[in-house]
Amino acid sequence: MMIKQPHSLFQRIFKHPISTILTGTLTVILATLLVKEFISKPILSSLFSDEPLIKSITASIGASVMFLAYYLHLKYLEKKSFSEFSFKYIHKELPTGLMIGFGAMSLVVFILYLLGYYNFVDIKSLYEFLPTVAFIFGAAVLEEIIFRGLIFRKLEQWKGPITALMVSSLIFQIPHFMNLHSGISPAILGVLFGVVTGLMYAYTRRLWLPIGFHFAWNLVQPIFITTLSGGKFISLFEAQLEGPELIIGSEFGLEVSIFSFAFLFIIGGYYYSKLRNRSYFKIN
Repeated sequence: MMIKQPHSLFQRIFKHPISTILTGTLTVILATLLVKEFISKPILSSLFSDEPLIKSITASIGASVMFLAYYLHLKYLEKKSFSEFSFKYIHKELPTGLMIGFGAMSLVVFILYLLGYYNFVDIKSLYEFLPTVAFIFGAAVLEEIIFRGLIFRKLEQWKGPITALMVSSLIFQIPHFMNLHSGISPAILGVLFGVVTGLMYAYTRRLWLPIGFHFAWNLVQPIFITTLSGGKFISLFEAQLEGPELIIGSEFGLEVSIFSFAFLFIIGGYYYSKLRNRSYFKIN
């Protein structure tokens, strides 16, 4: 579907899909940073001395600001409804995403346990793990709003679904190149993950499903080990993970295990087939 172009040069530039993407991205990111760094952190630090509590509340406030900033962007710049976050479907799509993401990565851990590569040692503090949960949720919300809600959606309107899916997935991987222990396998994983979440968004036309999936997929990893996408987090379980990188993943994390790739292909294939049955990829 082609976007109707306004008449004046300024309006054409301002309303161009790329300008809209950039404006929306800056709005969400800057609003979140400003509130977290200059409002929530200073206030919470003056009220509490408990670091896990401060981090958890700060991350939760940040996620709320992301929702609000995206809503304001849609309402006042794009003149569009907040349909990507329709509460009519949250009870179905968010839990579905959580179950798919949690189920897939938990199965990876379970397979590694059966093969003797994963060995549980002890359970750590759930309370100290809460900031990790809040941070990962905020990151999932931010990335899905930007890469699916803004980039994928506007590219889909402008250039069609196939281009939108490929380009948004490649762009999604670009900031992840800055992660520690990045390489070929993590890069392929990032692009594939972008394709899968893009298909989820295209299927539902909402962000609940990809956010739930993204959050749960990422959360499972620091539950069972400390590494996620090259970063070290406080984990919930203490465990030993030893074996060939092809099987257990690299220092980047469990998500580059061959089993993680396999589950992503299965999940992506499922939503691709659903969309193909709708003739979503049909070129007019």
